[in-house]
Amino acid sequence: MRIALVSDLHVEYSGNREASHALASRLADQRPDALILAGDAGSTPPTILEGLEIFSEVAPVRMYVPGNHDLWVRLAPHRGGGDSWDAYDRGLAELAAAAGYHYLPSGVFIQNGVGFAGETGWFDFTFRPALPDLRELPVCVFEAAEFEGWSWPDFALCEWGMSVTEVTDVMLRRLSTKLARLDRDPAVRSIVAVTHHVPFRHHVNAWSPVCEIPERVWEYCTVFMGSTRLGDLLVQSPKTTLAVHGHSHVPGTWVVEREGGAPIRVARAPVGTEAERARSPEGRGLILEI
Repeated sequence: MRIALVSDLHVEYSGNREASHALASRLADQRPDALILAGDAGSTPPTILEGLEIFSEVAPVRMYVPGNHDLWVRLAPHRGGGDSWDAYDRGLAELAAAAGYHYLPSGVFIQNGVGFAGETGWFDFTFRPALPDLRELPVCVFEAAEFEGWSWPDFALCEWGMSVTEVTDVMLRRLSTKLARLDRDPAVRSIVAVTHHVPFRHHVNAWSPVCEIPERVWEYCTVFMGSTRLGDLLVQSPKTTLAVHGHSHVPGTWVVEREGGAPIRVARAPVGTEAERARSPEGRGLILEI
């Protein structure tokens, strides 16, 4: 099976809209069997739907997991005006169905012996900055979500009714249930795990001088990129051989070795920002085989 992977479209920006159309055309020319959109199609319901529809002709089978921007209900209310959980379980599922996508948070999908399981993921402060003086900061400093003039918008724009660690707990329980079901299914030979947030800390890119934000701010924001518990869960799933995600705008592919089991290939292929694409154009959209 040939799978097209893309994430972080952010089509509310005109340059990203144009780049997404061009990427969708290039991916469609390669005739993949399936498409995975691993979150951040847009930041309002109309832009999310637009992002999904841009890639709707890429492959006959399409799957979607929302990103953090897709869940910013305080920026623009989703259908019914509910909280982020309502958007996650109802509003975004409706948008995905309207665009012809399988909405992975609603349930697993199986095709040709490959099982697909997905949840957004979220964060729980288990990723720590590389800079020693930031690494030892108490959790309350990160819960403040403000550092040296910069802020992390998920705290202000999402509305979960619980702490971010509790959100991650729920996401992990849901994903664990899906993976266990697929691991037990004799018709499933391999699992593709789909998240938006990063499952492995060492796949969060280190700061470099070309980054738009200062090094200390970049390191502070590391904690919002994912959860070590997410990676641990994937490693424990014996049939998971491919894990794809978004959130970071730096493309990459890796291999995670594990004792007593097949390695897990990990990939992300974001559209990213215009400046990011100019610096590193390769990897903006990938075709993966499984």
